[in-house]
Amino acid sequence: MRFTFRSLVVLGALCVNGFASEALAQDDAGCPTVTEPRGPVEIFPASGATAVALDAPIRVRYSAGFFASNPDAPSSLISVTNSDTGQSVPGTVTVLGDTLVFRPDGGFPPSSLFDGVARGIDVDVSLSFLTGAATDITPPSAPAFQEIVADEVAATCETVAGYRIDVSFTPSTDVDGARGDIEYLLFMTRAPRLAVPELVARTRNFAGDSITMSFVLESERATGAICLALNAVDGVGHVVSSSENCSDPIQGNFFDSLCSASIARPSSPSLYAAIPLIAALVITMRRRRAKRVR
Repeated sequence: MRFTFRSLVVLGALCVNGFASEALAQDDAGCPTVTEPRGPVEIFPASGATAVALDAPIRVRYSAGFFASNPDAPSSLISVTNSDTGQSVPGTVTVLGDTLVFRPDGGFPPSSLFDGVARGIDVDVSLSFLTGAATDITPPSAPAFQEIVADEVAATCETVAGYRIDVSFTPSTDVDGARGDIEYLLFMTRAPRLAVPELVARTRNFAGDSITMSFVLESERATGAICLALNAVDGVGHVVSSSENCSDPIQGNFFDSLCSASIARPSSPSLYAAIPLIAALVITMRRRRAKRVR
């Protein structure tokens, strides 16, 4: 049985793409101690993006725990300038988990170039994009699974022993938004002893006929079939979902029938329990829009 999750998704639950630096110290296993610079990890819209929707916010994902340890006001961490006029862009800053959201007062003007910087403690990241001529009304097309492959892997300094799961899929398209602003979030939706859907990988869109995302499933968790669902989120928060696909890392790929026969489907409350941050973001956006209308 296949079904589609038409749900909201967590923006800041897992940091997959980011900066990393190795300290000189080593742990007992001889692995170098890895520390992540405290600051921005990824920015939407993408640097150099064109045709950015006029209602798209700027989203900056920071290193894990950044806002809990940084005493600076979030509004001081980002500045945006209209490069055509040289004027600073006023706006509202909201922090949701490890994500900073900047919404310009009155929205972005059309066909304009914007530059700015997102600041951190150890690293700053520049931003630059060109707006289009319209708002983003249409959600992106749904991504489609192409292949799920599992290979047993030994423990390394970065991962535990288990199975590397490579998930290939057809990327989404977006007729009224910048394609580089689409982000994919891969959820493990069902598995032995899995209580709620778990975000296991994330990546932003890029050109090509296929995109592959990977994660390592620990050996002790690879005791039966797992099911995966892929969400695509565009620059203004529209969410579309793939069909759910299932496979057994040890026995091989067996889609659909394994999930319906072997693993209980989680209830909707359990799914929603895993996704509070993006829900709060959407609610915040709608409230601000309603205030502007009034």
